[in-house]
Amino acid sequence: MTRRFCLIAILSVCCLSMAAAESATWEQTDAVPRTVAMERLDTETNTAIATAGEYIYIETARPIEIKLFTILGQLIGRRQLEPGIHRIRIASRGIYLIKVGSVTRRVVI
Repeated sequence: MTRRFCLIAILSVCCLSMAAAESATWEQTDAVPRTVAMERLDTETNTAIATAGEYIYIETARPIEIKLFTILGQLIGRRQLEPGIHRIRIASRGIYLIKVGSVTRRVVI
């Protein structure tokens, strides 16, 4: 009985995370909050990533494809981003995987 409950709870959390993230869209922004440190991902594509609150920030110097996954590897969204600073709001806290070009990172919201 306990095993079944745990499985149901895990599946419920995953479904809620996917539903919350699927409704989110990438938007262009002017800047990243000053208190946030950007982590350089790739010197070839000159991209950086950061998280702040419910947002994931991506800064890129050239067009790049972004893929967002749940921790279980389910694709939540995919988008081609133009140069600049972009952010996405993730309403559901958790661990996500983000693939920026050929680099994959784990992000915690």
